[in-house]
Amino acid sequence: MLVRHVMTRDSESVGPEETVAGAAQLLAGRTGGVLPVVREGRVVGTLSSRDIAVKTVARGGDPLWTLVYSVMSTPAACCHEDDDVQVAVRVMRDRGVRRLPVLDCFEALAGVVSFRSIANAEGLAAREHAEVDAGPALPLVAASLAGAGSTATVELDYEELS
Repeated sequence: MLVRHVMTRDSESVGPEETVAGAAQLLAGRTGGVLPVVREGRVVGTLSSRDIAVKTVARGGDPLWTLVYSVMSTPAACCHEDDDVQVAVRVMRDRGVRRLPVLDCFEALAGVVSFRSIANAEGLAAREHAEVDAGPALPLVAASLAGAGSTATVELDYEELS
C-alpha cells in the first residue's frame, strides 16, 4: 500500500518566521500535534506541541515573540507519497515520531501521514482480504515499529489510535 492512499492531503503548515503563538493556534484546531514548517515551498522542519511546551514555555520563552524557526525540529523526517507505507513506518520508528510530512515528486508538501492512519488502513486491508481479523493488524504495525526481531516494547497511546 502506498503512502498516498492513507495520507491526509491539504495539511496546514506554518512558516519559520511565524510566531509560536500563531502556530499553537493552528495546532489547537487539529487532532494531530505536528505542523510541517515550510519555506519557499520546501519542508524545512516540523513543529510539534511538544516543541512548543519544552523549547518555549518550559524555558520561559514568550510564545508571542518566539519564532517557529528557533524551536522547530530539524531536519524534518519526511517520506514521499509514492513510498510504501512500511517506508513511512520505518522512518517514524527511526525518528521516534508518529506523523510525517509527505512530499510529492517535486519535493513540495503533499500532506501528512500518521501512524494511526496506517494502522487503520492496515486493519481495513486485513478485513478486505480476509487473511486476518482486524484486531491483529495493529500489533503487526506495532511490531514493525519496534523493529524485526527486537525485544523492545512498543507503547501505543490509546487516544491516538482510537
